[in-house]
Amino acid sequence: RPLNSEMYKPAGQTPLWDGVGEAIERLSRNLDNPQTSYLVLVITDGQENNSNKHTAFTIKNEIKRLNATDRWTFVASGPAGSKPIFANAGFPVGNIQEWEATEQGTQFLSKNLQIGTQSYYNDRLMGATSSRSYFTTNASGITKDDLRSLPQASVRSWKVEHECSIQAFIESKGLTYKVG
Repeated sequence: RPLNSEMYKPAGQTPLWDGVGEAIERLSRNLDNPQTSYLVLVITDGQENNSNKHTAFTIKNEIKRLNATDRWTFVASGPAGSKPIFANAGFPVGNIQEWEATEQGTQFLSKNLQIGTQSYYNDRLMGATSSRSYFTTNASGITKDDLRSLPQASVRSWKVEHECSIQAFIESKGLTYKVG
């Protein structure tokens, strides 16, 4: 059933693990297509304090089981101090982000969710079926052979001579910097 304003009543009683469990249960009803991947995105400004059906332990077991299929991506964004809580519940560390419940924090969260989602869908277009680095970009595992396999027009390589922002560096090469 769709979420509506009558179902959402912020009152400090967050059944976080029950919500994650409910999402898993609903999405698991549609496992018949092996080409389908699942993205479960949890955003909270609080913490678990009202679940009846699920615990961090049961969610961790479900996430572990589903991650083994390489078709599920679990992402969480919560208040300061929540990263270890989500990590202990099985969310991959690269898929967890903390944010502050302020206007600036909300803007930070929104921008990073936009970048992460854009990256996730770009990866899906390239054949990836899950992500363990939704909020991180790490090129350390990319080899020269990986780059050679890409279309020539899509790859440019420059040596960075001194520390600077990525945007300033790209623009110094006469190119337009685009996020994502």
